Amino acid sequence: MAIDFDADLDILLNPNEFGQPAVLGEDSSAVNINVIFDTSFTTIDGFDYAEQSTNLPVLTCKTQDILSFKKGDKVTTGGLAYTIREIQQKEFGLSQIFLYRF
Repeated sequence: MAIDFDADLDILLNPNEFGQPAVLGEDSSAVNINVIFDTSFTTIDGFDYAEQSTNLPVLTCKTQDILSFKKGDKVTTGGLAYTIREIQQKEFGLSQIFLYRF
């Protein structure tokens, strides 16, 4: 019996559950998708200096929703504009999009 992960993802990404809407891209290439917005804790080695720690904004979404997007593309969610830093494909049809703001 096959498991329908896609239907489960729709439930998790639903804004009435854990998700929130996001707009990927700009103008005519813009796509509306549902994502889970979170932060990822990271530490940057300062070599001769003290380490610096920060939280990076990260979106979790369906891989199939973002196949045409890449590093440098724009994302808007929660009323804030971001730029894609990196996209990592995970298991079960999910990807994480690491973001940054200037």
